[in-house]
Amino acid sequence: MTRQSDGVRQTIQASLSQGVAITYRNGQVVREALGSGATVLTFGGAQRQLLPGPVGDLETARLASGAANVVAYIANPTAHISGTESYTWAEVVGPDGRTVTAELHAGEGVRATAAIAAETTRRVLAGVKPGAWTAGQLFGAALVTDATGAQVTVNRQLSR
Repeated sequence: MTRQSDGVRQTIQASLSQGVAITYRNGQVVREALGSGATVLTFGGAQRQLLPGPVGDLETARLASGAANVVAYIANPTAHISGTESYTWAEVVGPDGRTVTAELHAGEGVRATAAIAAETTRRVLAGVKPGAWTAGQLFGAALVTDATGAQVTVNRQLSR
């Protein structure tokens, strides 16, 4: 995200004050010194300073992918950030070494989050199978694009 709501920002600051970043390596949780793994990635048409952070996206990505090695990044809090657009970037390296990169542009972050919550609620009220599920497990990856009109590119090609 290029800008977070106050609640998200406060949560990230509280987590960062613990002085650790959490990743999965070989299926095990690994704690590393804050700032280790800092990188610059280009997505959404801009270079972004990122560092691994203890956020919910880490567990979501691990559960959704089944991958043994997962890192979730947050915007470097010391980097200058402008705008309100929300982007998600993912890179997957398969057992054969093939790499696939995807980006999702969801527009303004808080508005996209509200649209996803509203669409999830609408679908739950329409009836779902019983059990405990994440929204993605229950409704699939298209939930986000259905709710927000987000654009997805895979290997720099617009996905349909």
